[in-house]
Amino acid sequence: MAFENDYPNRQTIDRESGTYLKFKQGVNQPNVYEFSFHFEDQQIDFYAEETPEYDANNQVTSQHWTFFQLDIPTHLEDRKSEIVEMISEAMEVYGSHYNNEQYRSVTAVFKPPQIP
Repeated sequence: MAFENDYPNRQTIDRESGTYLKFKQGVNQPNVYEFSFHFEDQQIDFYAEETPEYDANNQVTSQHWTFFQLDIPTHLEDRKSEIVEMISEAMEVYGSHYNNEQYRSVTAVFKPPQIP
């Protein structure tokens, strides 16, 4: 996969497969946002928390995303690890609000639900 930011359409897309990531909205928690990932004509909604890292001058140097609450359709559950990998790649390209170029490092990981 080769994701790239498509600024005019406000999405991060792999043009070859047609798979893309879209920012939906912020939520009522600081640094938490709602996204949708479009894979094989299915929309997979999820949330992601943004955690920036700062240098001594209080400038953001890197960005870390933790995404969670994936709403994967039942018929795609057996491909969850593939989907998680694609979302991680898309989130790293997305960066922070379509601007991964301003950071030295952008990472993204999936946080599975905690079972009590």
